[in-house]
Amino acid sequence: LRESRAEARRDAALAETTAEEPAPPPVATGPSPAERAAVKLAAVPAGEFLFGCNEALDARCLEVEKPGRRLTLPAFSIDRTEVRVGEYQRCVDAGVCSPPDGAAGCNADAAARSDHPANCVDWYQARDYCRWVGKRLPSEREWEKAARGTDSRVFPWGNDDASCDLAVISDAGREGCGDASTAPVASRAAGRSPYGLFDMAGNAAEWTADAPEGDVGSRIVRGGSWRSDAVPVRASSRAVRPTDARDPDLGFRCALGATLVGTESTPPLADSGRR
Repeated sequence: LRESRAEARRDAALAETTAEEPAPPPVATGPSPAERAAVKLAAVPAGEFLFGCNEALDARCLEVEKPGRRLTLPAFSIDRTEVRVGEYQRCVDAGVCSPPDGAAGCNADAAARSDHPANCVDWYQARDYCRWVGKRLPSEREWEKAARGTDSRVFPWGNDDASCDLAVISDAGREGCGDASTAPVASRAAGRSPYGLFDMAGNAAEWTADAPEGDVGSRIVRGGSWRSDAVPVRASSRAVRPTDARDPDLGFRCALGATLVGTESTPPLADSGRR
C-alpha cells in the first residue's frame, strides 16, 4: 500500500512538471522562393500593343525593329525589378543556381551591391533562377509590351529622350551616369513603365526566352544597359548575345503566365554592336 501511494505521488509530481513546461516553438521555415518572388510581380492585361518601330515618332529605329505591327498577347505577370544580387545568391545557397562570374564589373563579389542587378549570369543561369522561383524568362514580345504599354511610346516613360534622371545609361560618354557600373535596382522612379516596372531602359540589359530565327546558340536581349546611349534603351530596340555570355551589363527579370506560342517567327537578328 505504501509503495502504491509513493508511485501515485511520483506520477502527480511528474504530471505537474510536464504541465509547466512550455510547448516547443514552431519551426520557422520562412516563405518559399516562389512566395518571396510573387511580391515582385506586376500584372499586364491581355490585349493589343505595337511590337517594333513606331516610325511616326521614332527616326532612330534599326531595320531589325521594322516593320512595327500590332500583336495581341494573353495576360501575364512580370517582375517589377531586375533580379537582385541578394535574390540570386539565395538560389546559389540553395544549391540550385551556379555562382555568377566574379570578373571586373560583376556585382556578386563587389561590396555593398546586394541590391544591384544580378549581372554576369548567362542565359542558362537566368533560366534556372526563374524556374527555382516558379517563373520563367519573358518572351521578347511580353518584355516589349511590359516596357511600352499600349500607347506605342518610344521609351518606358513616354517619348522624351533618355537621360540620367530617367535611366542608368551612358550619358555624354559617362557610363552608368558617371559611376561606370550598374546602380541599385529601382533607382530611377521617374523612368517606370506604364505597368510600374523599373529599369526597363538601362541599368542591365535583360535576357529573354527567345532565340533569333536559325540561331539556337543565342538569345535576344532587351532594354540596353549602363553602357548604352539613348538608342539601345528605346522600348523597340533589339540585340542578341550568345547564351553563354556572362557580361557586366547583362541581367534579367522573370515572368509568370502561360507561355505564348507565337503565330509568326521571331525575325532574324544580327548583333548590331549596340548594347
